[in-house]
Amino acid sequence: MDPLLETYLKKAERYLGQISISDRVVILSEIRSQIIGSQSETPELSLKSVLLSLGTPEALAKRCLFERGLKPGKPVGRLTLKRVAIFVVGFFAILFMAISILISKVTPLISIDNEKERVYLLGGLIDIAAGPDSFNIDPQGAVLAISKQVGSGAVDVEGRTIQVLFTSANIKMSPSRDNMFRWRCEFSTNGVLPPMQGRVENNAYLMDWSEFKNMTCKIEVPESKIALKGVSGNLRISSPQEEISIHLKNGHIKIAPDPEKNYIYNLSMGRGFVDKFTSSKESSVIEISVTMENGTILRD
Repeated sequence: MDPLLETYLKKAERYLGQISISDRVVILSEIRSQIIGSQSETPELSLKSVLLSLGTPEALAKRCLFERGLKPGKPVGRLTLKRVAIFVVGFFAILFMAISILISKVTPLISIDNEKERVYLLGGLIDIAAGPDSFNIDPQGAVLAISKQVGSGAVDVEGRTIQVLFTSANIKMSPSRDNMFRWRCEFSTNGVLPPMQGRVENNAYLMDWSEFKNMTCKIEVPESKIALKGVSGNLRISSPQEEISIHLKNGHIKIAPDPEKNYIYNLSMGRGFVDKFTSSKESSVIEISVTMENGTILRD
């Protein structure tokens, strides 16, 4: 549809006011037919000239309503993005003020305990300790102490397959500089720090990080096979030198192949997107295997 005609019809529709849908459809259809008919009868006239001959959208809408015995109502306003934003901001501002006033009537908003080096907000609902990267939240009397920790290490796996178990993690993986398996991770705990060192199990070196929360890790992998298994993960793999096996329920994986290596890819995805990876037909290849239910596998 011509933009000029579309604009004209939208304006006419506004001036039809609040009438039934059936009446609205019939009137707009007749207006459109009238315009198209005028163009056919007088092809020498431009669309702009035809619209001017019909009058303004408001005048034409009122004339159509009068012919059907309908009373013209107020134009239907437009719910603009600006109006929606003003309404949302105003609503939450009033709600926040009401909650703040209610809490301030019952308990002080901020209290400081210099001896214990703690700050209490909202009557103890939030309890902030002086230690770095730590805080306590006390919902309905239950205290949860959450702190940010860092763990790192290095070990000679002696050619064993490395197995890494995790719940939720962001992991960047690259080749080892000295053929040692190295890791440096940041994570959250509830005050009880599980062991981060691995152990030899069934001739594999097992790193069980499933109890750690919100992990962000950088690991360096020696010339050993590695298998990663988790629930949710964001993995970035650079220049893999040995076989990699990944099992994820949900996640995003980026793979940057080493241009001097040959790979064969076995990528299985339930729902999501898998980028184009071309497997080598050479006899000596490195296998990259991924099984995932939901997510993306991209070429980095």
